[in-house]
Amino acid sequence: GVGGHISLSDGNGVLTSGGGVNDGLVGGVLKGVNVTKLGVGVLGLAGANAYTGSTTVSAGKIYLLQAQSIPNLSALSLAAGTEL
Repeated sequence: GVGGHISLSDGNGVLTSGGGVNDGLVGGVLKGVNVTKLGVGVLGLAGANAYTGSTTVSAGKIYLLQAQSIPNLSALSLAAGTEL
């Protein structure tokens, strides 16, 4: 199948997952500033991440597989219809 994508530029990360076709899992450590999850699919975060900015879930579902998958100091924003 076609995988989602991770694009890191200028310190901001965008993670996109599709509707059940290219749901994904990020096992590495995300660094930088802000992280945004796009796409209707399910995305898992398995690493103890080290980014310093906000976490935004704009669509779909995101699940956390370990402590610090979303850093403690990160502001969390969930759009209507999303799930954590």
